[in-house]
Amino acid sequence: PGPRAMTIRSQDDTASIHLIAGNESDAELSIMASQDQDAVITLAHIVNKGMRDRLVIADNEHDLAVFTPVVGDVKYRGDFTVGGGLIGSAGPKAMTIRSLDSAASLNLISGNRSNVELKLSAPDNKDSIITLAEGSNRFHILNHGSADKLMITDGTHELLGTRRGSGDTYIRSTELMGIYRGSGDTYVRGQLKIGRDPANPMFVAESQNGDVGMQGDLTIGGRSIRGARSATIRSKDAAAMLHIQSGGPNDAGLKITTPHNRNASITLKETNGTAFHIVNKGMRDRLVIADNEHDLAVFTPVVGDVKYRGDFTVGGGLIGSAGPKAMTIRSLDSAASLNLISGNRSNVELKLSAPDNKDSIITLAEGSNRFHILNHGSADKLMITDGSTELMGIYRGSGDTYVRGQLKIGRNPIDPMFVAESQNGDVGMQGDLTIGGRSIRGARSATIRSKDAAAMLHIQSGGPNDAGLKITTPHNRNASITLKETNGTAFHIVNKGMRCLLYTSPSPRDS
Repeated sequence: PGPRAMTIRSQDDTASIHLIAGNESDAELSIMASQDQDAVITLAHIVNKGMRDRLVIADNEHDLAVFTPVVGDVKYRGDFTVGGGLIGSAGPKAMTIRSLDSAASLNLISGNRSNVELKLSAPDNKDSIITLAEGSNRFHILNHGSADKLMITDGTHELLGTRRGSGDTYIRSTELMGIYRGSGDTYVRGQLKIGRDPANPMFVAESQNGDVGMQGDLTIGGRSIRGARSATIRSKDAAAMLHIQSGGPNDAGLKITTPHNRNASITLKETNGTAFHIVNKGMRDRLVIADNEHDLAVFTPVVGDVKYRGDFTVGGGLIGSAGPKAMTIRSLDSAASLNLISGNRSNVELKLSAPDNKDSIITLAEGSNRFHILNHGSADKLMITDGSTELMGIYRGSGDTYVRGQLKIGRNPIDPMFVAESQNGDVGMQGDLTIGGRSIRGARSATIRSKDAAAMLHIQSGGPNDAGLKITTPHNRNASITLKETNGTAFHIVNKGMRCLLYTSPSPRDS
């Protein structure tokens, strides 16, 4: 009983134990302890921890490395370094985690709420690389030291990127992704998808044609971003377009919002040509269509009043299409009017033009009743009709006029100065009747004639006044009244101006 020890000790030289096997046999140093006791080699200490079934390398206080049998798991108390300044040798160094039949992983877990970092360090202008391999296929994520940028490649070719400062750039077609230090500028070779489902991504940027699709909203700038912002759609050699399309029964719109009293505008500009602007004039509370110098059209909200700077044309040779054209002024509950106002002492004209032998018409409608004032092209006259009957016609040139109904002249239609009846032809007037005049040349006559009834001239005075028939001629001319029977005798009552006699004819004195 009791402990036992064997000591090999030299006073002034090396002490050693050599175990040398021969004839291709194993050599073994076996240190055996009773069950649940420790078998120890002390250098520091290399211990087979019987109770824990672990091989432990320890100092006097702590386990420094713990090895688990069968599975081979190893745990280290401190840092783990392969190579390095203290014990490293020349040449490359590697650490490999490899499983023969299952997953392999490298886990870095920080404690006490500290950060965790996977750090790869290379000398200046050298690359730090993470390689993701599948068979012979490779992806490399690298800090491209000489180019000073982060790159993702497939490892096929030597790649270069944009250098800091000069901006000189050479990018091989196999660079898959590059992120520049500082600026964060990023290059992605292939399609970029963002979202939780790669089959239905929230954002897609195509690498071949540059198309971009997104399922969410697009915001450029923001409430807290200072300075001007812009979005540009531009093609080098083809059309450029912004297309806004809603789905289902929903509306689509383009909305431009500014602070209070500022202008929201859409500009339609031709390079080196005219620019047109559609502007919500915040200060004036008007919608304006303008060029660079003038307001061309101004719209007033609520009431909808519109003012145009130039001419207004509906249809026409430049933009007109086949078929009739119309412009309507209509009020739902009040008067409607068309006002033409000339300026600078100029004339004003309401002009309706039709092709040859076609009609120009002004229609005055009340319910289903109509009056039409028209230039009757084929008849070459001005007409007033009720849609079915000609009421009045005036011929061009001659001025010949036709009136279908009664004609009244005067300031009071109930008591007119002149009336011409349309049914029986009676004419009444409150003033004098003059046929011809002092400045009218040629003979003049007035005839009262009936086709089948009596004809009469009736002169009737009113009140206590006389009535008379007065015939006046120049000096030494005859004034006469002739009473004539057709195909019979004629009697004349004549003032013989030269002879100063009144006589009747026929008379014995005429023979």
